[in-house]
Amino acid sequence: MPLTTAGRPSSGKAGEGESSATIPAMARKRSVRPRSEQLVFPFELPVGDIVLDEGARLEVVDQPTTTHGGKLTRVVVRDAALNVRDERYLEAWRKVRAVRASVA
Repeated sequence: MPLTTAGRPSSGKAGEGESSATIPAMARKRSVRPRSEQLVFPFELPVGDIVLDEGARLEVVDQPTTTHGGKLTRVVVRDAALNVRDERYLEAWRKVRAVRASVA
């Protein structure tokens, strides 16, 4: 006995709530992240890259270094809007959103 879209057996009579249209496959959702943004580990940030952190665009000024046995990464950044240098300590195993200097 053929099954309907609800999984119940059909009676075989046409017009009793059975639709002839097929159900389309669910489309896979894609990320809306722009191509210039990438997820990278903090210790892979070269000088000149821009880190996107909590709505701020921070430019990497100095080469990142690791501390505490490689668990933390120290990154010296400059906020372009405020023209302020700052040190950020990021967890080394968590990726950050960055715009590569070659793309920016």
